[in-house]
Amino acid sequence: MFNDVHITYVIVIFVTGAVLLAAIYHTILYLHRRTRLLSYYSTYLWFTSFYVLLRFINPSDIDNKYPLSFLNPDETLQMLAFAMYIRFMGLAMDLDPVKEKYAFFFWHKSKYLILTYVIIQMFAVNNPSLPYVYFILKISIRAYLLFLGLYFVIAIMLKRKEQYYYYLSAGAIAMIFFGIISSLSNLIQIPFFVLGALAWLMIGFFVDVIFFSSAIGYRIRTEAMEKENALKTVLEQQEILQQKEIEKLHVREQERSRIAKDLHDDIGSTLSSIHVYSSVASKSMDKDAEKARDALQHINENSRRVLDTMSDIVWAMKTNEDGVNSLEGKLKNYGYELLTPLGINCNYIIDQEAEKKISNMAARKNILLIIKEAINNIAKYSEATASGVSITLKDAWLLLEIYDDGKGFAGTGHGRGNGLQNMKERARDLGGALFINSEEGKGTRITCEIPITTISNI
Repeated sequence: MFNDVHITYVIVIFVTGAVLLAAIYHTILYLHRRTRLLSYYSTYLWFTSFYVLLRFINPSDIDNKYPLSFLNPDETLQMLAFAMYIRFMGLAMDLDPVKEKYAFFFWHKSKYLILTYVIIQMFAVNNPSLPYVYFILKISIRAYLLFLGLYFVIAIMLKRKEQYYYYLSAGAIAMIFFGIISSLSNLIQIPFFVLGALAWLMIGFFVDVIFFSSAIGYRIRTEAMEKENALKTVLEQQEILQQKEIEKLHVREQERSRIAKDLHDDIGSTLSSIHVYSSVASKSMDKDAEKARDALQHINENSRRVLDTMSDIVWAMKTNEDGVNSLEGKLKNYGYELLTPLGINCNYIIDQEAEKKISNMAARKNILLIIKEAINNIAKYSEATASGVSITLKDAWLLLEIYDDGKGFAGTGHGRGNGLQNMKERARDLGGALFINSEEGKGTRITCEIPITTISNI
């Protein structure tokens, strides 16, 4: 239906339009994204567009019969297009100068080799005394480009198994395949090659543009998805941080409520009793000296209790401090005041890492009061000579142990007032449990297990 020239014309017209549209599109894309990859690729497409456009507007060139000229624009444009093609390929492959040093070397040096060839061929092509120099140069540069193309294909196939690299390798293979057919159809006349050499080369350009545009499109899509996922991760982290801040505010509000309750229930009632006892002492001062002394004694004890309670609240609010304000320092001071006058030696084993974990204010206060109550019971009831306090970590638990070698007790120890029950309730408030092991004549050991998650603000 069509003769060889007509089919070639149709292919040249079609590919010229397709490559020109691709060049315009990728140039616009480059202006938006400003990446080196798009810069080399759009430049390659423009050189290719000029090359195929030149072949289209010069009918005498369709059969590869070029009029000799100093510039030889066909060969120059084609080589410049190949130079940009190689620059794009190396950048698109993410060549590693160390792991892929040979591919990187050829990629880096190719631009100088092609530029040197373009300059030399402009003089050799019109010099009658060098008829074979131009031919040898032309064959040599194409052999080199073929070798480089095959080398790039192998390098691509050895890289990560990813859709992006499949597109790159397919484009390179198509360019090499149709370039070889174009060269063979130009050198030898075989009926198998229905189309002319130029038509085969144009088909190679067209297929190459499809695959390389697909590769760039895939990379842009992948980068967009990575940015979207990164943004999503950042937003999720911000949401988690905001949630933590809300939880911290909630914890602080709970602590304020607890402090207000402590001030109202404990300190408030104690101050009320001080007021009552002071009134009794004032009225009994002249009439009943004994009653006045009892009232003053109660005032002294209650005042001390108020000071201790205030001290414990203030201490619980000051986290991560050293010295006397640390839990160890607080306990040693309290034990020294209660136990030393009674001749009871106390051994303290406080794991510093365990103490650092106790950062929640309510946890600090409850743990302090559990141990203080236990020390207070030792002073009041044990008649011991030795005692000990231990705070350690075991897996995800904080372990408290308070023990003495005193007389011990049988049963549940109800004779010791509400102290033991209060200790158990404080342990339950922290999500833990408190156990009491005591026998008459064998001392007492109190063990408390508390999960770390309930005592830390982290």
